[in-house]
Amino acid sequence: MPDTVDPHSDPAAIPLFVDMDGTLLRTDVAQELLLRSFKSPAALCAVLSGGVSHGVSGVKRALSEKTGFRADLLPYDADVLDYVKKARWDGRRVVLATAADSKVARAVADHTGVFDDMIATEPGRNMKGAAKLAAIRDAAGPEGFEYLGDSTADLPIWRAARLRGFAAIPARARDMAGEATLLPRRRAPFWSALLRAMRPAHWALNLFVFLPLLFANLYTDPADLMRVLGAFVAFSLCASAICMIGAMLDVEADRADAVRRKGPFAAGDLTPKAGGAAALLLMLAGLGTGLGAAGWVLGLVLGVYLIAALAHALWLKSSPVIGAVVLVLLVALRIVAGAAVQLLP
Repeated sequence: MPDTVDPHSDPAAIPLFVDMDGTLLRTDVAQELLLRSFKSPAALCAVLSGGVSHGVSGVKRALSEKTGFRADLLPYDADVLDYVKKARWDGRRVVLATAADSKVARAVADHTGVFDDMIATEPGRNMKGAAKLAAIRDAAGPEGFEYLGDSTADLPIWRAARLRGFAAIPARARDMAGEATLLPRRRAPFWSALLRAMRPAHWALNLFVFLPLLFANLYTDPADLMRVLGAFVAFSLCASAICMIGAMLDVEADRADAVRRKGPFAAGDLTPKAGGAAALLLMLAGLGTGLGAAGWVLGLVLGVYLIAALAHALWLKSSPVIGAVVLVLLVALRIVAGAAVQLLP
């Protein structure tokens, strides 16, 4: 039940508490930083050390210190930000309440300039769930509070709030959204954003698997044709997974570009968690398709392709020469795959 408050109190006296990841922001900063930490062995070591020392809160602090980010490039939810600005203009106290590390939260608060205070994670205290609700209650005062959130983790806070706003409405929170102060605007459908992230236009590069078939004049053999077609599908699925991983790793650079900033990860239409899960499924589907179409031979070539492509996305493309050599190798592996499947009985 909501906190007990004076029914005659002035609504302007009710402080507003705003979640950050998924609410004020259309992405999750910790997820982005965790993915980008794989590009740096030093950052990964710091993350592991922080986890051993302070658990989840230590991991968040290590990510904020070892993997930099720019608050000005993050995708802010325009509706939430406008609502917060109006509340501030009306004289209400506005607090950023987030489970993100305090250094990340401070950067976001300083950039937006609309928050009077903040509640955030510190090493040793992960400000999520019950801990976050307790901190909000301590800071809210006798008038109760309004809370803007987006996830199932916010359910206990919404239940305790006097007023509730939603940047997204989880299934278990639908019964509380009837008198919402803010409802989410329509976002790009998940499947549409996923398809854009897969970049099907780039699948044309996988047509190289058909070259050996054409040069050997075997394109009239149904068995060979089906095996090579399976190789094309397998490479397309794996290539889409690599495209998604590359976009997530380079998301900050994309946000600084006038065109690429509209991409699904840069714009926040897809979260890193959803993108990572989709990329893993695509890789498994690609390997499964390859094994089913041509057995271990194609599976081996695909495995080499994935290892080389991941190494390129994570580390090798920072070197122009090595990066270019790896890209040529990735194209050559498609031709090798097309030739290898023809050797099967």
